[in-house]
Order: sequence, then structure tokens, then C-alpha cells
Amino acid sequence: MGNAIVKAEDYNLDLTEWNALSIKAERTANAITVDSDEEEQMSIDSLGEIKRFMKQVEEARKGQVEPFNKLVKRVNDIFRPIGDSLDKSEAIIKDKIKQWRIKKEEIRQAEEKKRLAEYQKKIAEEQAKAKKEKREAEIIVPSPAVLPTQTKGNTASAPTRKMWKAEVVDPALFIKAIAEGKAPIEAIEIKASFINAQAKQYKRDGVYPGIRFYEDIDVSIRS
Repeated sequence: MGNAIVKAEDYNLDLTEWNALSIKAERTANAITVDSDEEEQMSIDSLGEIKRFMKQVEEARKGQVEPFNKLVKRVNDIFRPIGDSLDKSEAIIKDKIKQWRIKKEEIRQAEEKKRLAEYQKKIAEEQAKAKKEKREAEIIVPSPAVLPTQTKGNTASAPTRKMWKAEVVDPALFIKAIAEGKAPIEAIEIKASFINAQAKQYKRDGVYPGIRFYEDIDVSIRS
């Protein structure tokens, strides 16, 4: 078998020597054969030297990166409160825009419902009149509803994107559904990413017991 590697602690090492020792360790590992108790013992000793060398290299690496890690942590700690405050500010304003757009959509749907009801009433009146006058009813197709345009700021825009999401409303019922094969076993941990993906796939509620699938809107900012 090949010779055991030279002990790392016997040298005043720099990176060049360390690289040479690591290459020698790999060559030694490839050359080693274990066909006897003596060779096994020598192989174990070689492993011990490699582990001690690995520990020495790791300690040196940590010594090199520790000042930078401390600096990164210090900088992150300085900037974290600013970033947290800005994240909260963004979330608050986005939610207010979202609630207003939901309200506008509810108003639009109510107006559309009222408009269609008036249209149906006019059709019924025209049909009754035409029947009385013994003629064909004149059905006038209503003009399409004007959809609200996206509001823009002076320096940014906030487009809305519809998406389907999921929330657990009854964990016990959902777990029971999994046990009965009514919901996928992959959801056994009730991971938000999985059930949200399921919501996007089905785009309707009532798919799984104990889970509510619902359509929500997301407001993004383009500046």
C-alpha cells in the first residue's frame, strides 16, 4: 500500500503547502489497499491524520471569514430596522389599495347587475308590447359596460394580478379527507406552498374538505 500522509502539524503551513498536502492525501487514499489487519490499522491512522488536517483547514478558513461575517452581521443589523419599516409601509399601502379595488369591483358588479336587470325588464316590456301589436319584438343589445381603468401614480403604477389561494379552515376534517383518499397524501403536512398550488390548479372551492380555495388579488408596484 502507499505511504501514509505526512502529518499536517509537522509543517508551518501556508496555502501552497496545504494544497500540496490535500493532493497528497487524495493520492494516498487512491493508493491504499486494505487486505490485512496491518493495512487496516495504517488506513485508520491515515484517516485520523486526514481528519486532523481537515479540522485545521476548517479552523483556518473560519479565522479568515470571521471578520467579514462579523462585518456583514453588523451591516445587516444596522439596515434591518430600516428594511423592516419599509416592508411594513409597503404592505400597509398595498393592502389599502387592494381593499379599495375590491370595493370598486363590488360596486361595478352591483351596477352591472342593476343594468342587466333593467335590460331584462325592457325586453319583457318590448315583448309584451310586440305581442299586443302582433309584430316581432325589437331587441336592442345594450352597450358593453365600461371597465374601470387602472389607476396610476405620477411616478409609479400598481397593476393587479388575480390569483387563487388556499387556507386551512378545518385541519381535522382535512386530515380525515387525506386518510379517506379524498385529498392527496402529499398534503399531509398541510404545506402552504402545496395547497396554494392546488388552488391555482383547480381555481374553485370545495375541492378538499377542510380547505377553502379562494380567489384573491395581488398588488405589485412598478416604479
